[in-house]
Amino acid sequence: MSMKYILCFTTMVLFFIASPCNADENTFAIENSTNTFAPYWSPDGTYIAYSSSTGNSLENLSGCLSREGGMDKEKLTSENESGGFFFDPWSPEGDLLLYISNLTGNYELWTMHPDGSGKKKLTEGVFLENYLLGLRGWEADWGPDGSKIVYVSASSENGDIWDMVEKEDGTKQRMLNKSNICKDSDIWIINSDGSENIRLTDSNGPYLEPQWQPEGNIIAYVSNNPETEGIWIMESDGSEKSRIFEGKAYDIAWSPEGDEIAYVKTNNNHTTSLWVMNADGSNQRKITNDSGYYKAHSFPVWSPDADKIVFNYGDIGEYGIWITDHKGNEKLQIGRGFMPQWSPEGNKIAYTSAKNKRRSISMIELDDKSLPDSTKMPEKSPSFGLLESIIMLYALFIMHKK
Repeated sequence: MSMKYILCFTTMVLFFIASPCNADENTFAIENSTNTFAPYWSPDGTYIAYSSSTGNSLENLSGCLSREGGMDKEKLTSENESGGFFFDPWSPEGDLLLYISNLTGNYELWTMHPDGSGKKKLTEGVFLENYLLGLRGWEADWGPDGSKIVYVSASSENGDIWDMVEKEDGTKQRMLNKSNICKDSDIWIINSDGSENIRLTDSNGPYLEPQWQPEGNIIAYVSNNPETEGIWIMESDGSEKSRIFEGKAYDIAWSPEGDEIAYVKTNNNHTTSLWVMNADGSNQRKITNDSGYYKAHSFPVWSPDADKIVFNYGDIGEYGIWITDHKGNEKLQIGRGFMPQWSPEGNKIAYTSAKNKRRSISMIELDDKSLPDSTKMPEKSPSFGLLESIIMLYALFIMHKK
């Protein structure tokens, strides 16, 4: 065999070695002519609730349901409303779905049965402000027994704060109402039948991302107020507030047993890293390297056995899906997409993929849950190493000479 073909073969092998390692992937788990995103498994793993949109506007959102694998797709919300699932909507027993809808004008919290029946509005005038606070402005979480729901509500009482722009003639014109961007937000709790809507925090936020401890009575949340910045916990009645992490953080996630919290820490140099700590804030440990500049970690989700964490890492819009063990010793990229979710059995991961400028729900089957002995997480997207690049260039040079 000639050196030309040997080098050509070597080049091809190196190309595949340098590519991200993927498990078995079904990229057409749920595919429509519309954008589909934000998948959430039912507690028994039979169904996936997700959101669908005919465009990029919040006015075209729908809540949908499908059997695992994309069969029996059904739109649950009506043509007269915009609404969907932006947090895990399933009640602990799987008999109700919690969702956002503007059917009566404002965006409010609603519940319905998985077949779309029994729709009930829970809140009235709570100011769910997604466009002000991002997805975290629509955060809500079921209590462990399904009797209560904790959620974020933004304040509507801020006074107008206008940015002014000076025109050519020297006069000033209103340009931007900052109060429509920098509103406070609080953590509220409500019974699942819509009764007893109670504010738990003190209007000195913004407070975001309330997450209920599994099988417990503790609520973890994030404060973005510079004076109280960090991760906090409190009892479900709002008492016993305690800061367990001080600093900028987001995307908190309880472990299945409720004894640990995963979170993303934001550093002062515009990098991020994934951390895990005990439920009381002790034993804080870093489990990934710092990201590259203006890259980010996000959406950490624990595996059902609490042994691994799946998360996003990469540039905005170009996230990779990574798995790490809960100690951060081993890491592996298994695909590309965002908002990954473990199946209840732990053998599949549903996520949102973006191909051909359209979002769809995709699936990764994990034939072997174990990770390789060592896979270093890069600070940039996976790429060829220096040696591989030199060999490739040399191979191409030889082929050209031949």
